[in-house]
Amino acid sequence: MNNPVETVARGVFAAIDNSDWAGLTDLLHENHQFHFPMEPEPLGKEAHAALTEGFSRAFSAFTHHIDELLVIGDKAVTRGTITARHTGAYQGVPATNSPVRFSFINIMRVADGKNREEWVEMNMVALMQDIGALPG
Repeated sequence: MNNPVETVARGVFAAIDNSDWAGLTDLLHENHQFHFPMEPEPLGKEAHAALTEGFSRAFSAFTHHIDELLVIGDKAVTRGTITARHTGAYQGVPATNSPVRFSFINIMRVADGKNREEWVEMNMVALMQDIGALPG
């Protein structure tokens, strides 16, 4: 049986992987804050869901491969790899249909059975190299 914190974390990744935007929104706390490296301020619930849905329009077959998921109190710390295919424009780069693969580290704080706060770090250099925006 999974810990409730782990269940929320895995649910968030599964919702994204399955393009289940209603399911993702349901897992986000009403006062959710999403800390994303490319955003100057934390995003709220709706903005986080919209950003993620927009990212999925540029990258199809988006899949989280979880290498390690640790639960520490009310937090889930996840390390893994994301794979996808670049099938839509991203950051001014037209679709290349290239496969992409990049690492991520994610920390979610769960409150009231929902993702209350989230921090993510992704290897954006690898992503941009895979789509030809940077030499690699």
